[in-house]
Amino acid sequence: MIYRIGCIVLMLSSLSLASFEVTAGNGMRCGNKLVRVGATVSEVKLICGQPVDVFDGGFIKRGDRIISVTNYVYDLGKGKFLRILEFRNGKLHDIRTGPRL
Repeated sequence: MIYRIGCIVLMLSSLSLASFEVTAGNGMRCGNKLVRVGATVSEVKLICGQPVDVFDGGFIKRGDRIISVTNYVYDLGKGKFLRILEFRNGKLHDIRTGPRL
């Protein structure tokens, strides 16, 4: 009986961790709203406001296509990690964690 409960707890913990990783890698919370990969620059600004910094990431060549890369930096508050949002051709492609302030 104890072994069965332990297996169930371990399985639920694994599922919880897996769902957290997906959310952390694909979204960022701004207040009580969430921005997700695929959102446009306008959608992110509407939900999260202006970033504290914007820097040009240059261009990426994929076959015969040229992709513009822009990075937005958001400060989520004292003691929290910066978030760096990478946009490719105006769509949110990636959310990375920066240093803690």
